Amino acid sequence: MIHEEPNENGQFHISPFWPLVLVSAAFVILEAYQFTLIFTQRMGLQRQIQQQSEVVTRANQTQNELQRVVMELLALADTGNADAKAIVAKYKISNSAPAAPAK
Repeated sequence: MIHEEPNENGQFHISPFWPLVLVSAAFVILEAYQFTLIFTQRMGLQRQIQQQSEVVTRANQTQNELQRVVMELLALADTGNADAKAIVAKYKISNSAPAAPAK
C-alpha cells in the first residue's frame, strides 16, 4: 500500500505485496488466455475428427457398393451376357483378392 505521507527520505513507501499481486495477476491472466486457446483448439480438432470419420464411413459404403456392382457384373459376364463380357474385357476387370494394405 502507498502511504500518504513520505518517509524520512522524502520518498513514498510501497509495500512489497503489490509487485507480487501484479505478477500473480499477470500470470493468472496469461494462463486463462492459454487455457481458452487450448480449449478452442481441442474443440476444433474434435470437430475435424468427427467430420473425417463421417467421410471415411461414406467412402467405405461407396467402396462396398462398387464392389457389389462389380461382383454382379462379373456374375453376369459368367452367365454369358454379351454387354457384361464387353465391359469386363474393356476395363480388364477380374475377380482377385484385394491387395494387402501398406504398412
